[in-house]
Amino acid sequence: RTKKGIEKVSEHYENEVLSTLHQRIGDVSSKLTKKEDEYNDAMKEVSRLTKLNSELEEQQITYKDKVKVTEKVIKQYEDEVLPKMHQDIADMNRKLSEKEKEYNDAMNEVSCLRQANSKLERAQLEGRRNVLHKLDKAVG
Repeated sequence: RTKKGIEKVSEHYENEVLSTLHQRIGDVSSKLTKKEDEYNDAMKEVSRLTKLNSELEEQQITYKDKVKVTEKVIKQYEDEVLPKMHQDIADMNRKLSEKEKEYNDAMNEVSCLRQANSKLERAQLEGRRNVLHKLDKAVG
């Protein structure tokens, strides 16, 4: 009886220990699966962020290239276009000054001609009066 009793107790503890071990193995396996899923999700996120980072670096390179081209265009404008514009403006101002002088000279000439014309008209009137006066004397 004792041997059977010991075997029964032993079998009972074996079953309990095995059951507990199976339960713990199941729990650990479940936790391991959960951790593997978390790891896979994290690796997917790392992959997504790495791809996004690469795209951003490409955009940054493109942006830097555009900035260089823009700076080059601005420099060329400042070095070539602006000096020519300033020279053209200076030339136009010089020509404008010449035209203003020509205009002022012409207006002075017009004024002189008007004065001369007024004197001539007065002289003509004076001459007519003298002629009329002489005719009046001759007739009268």
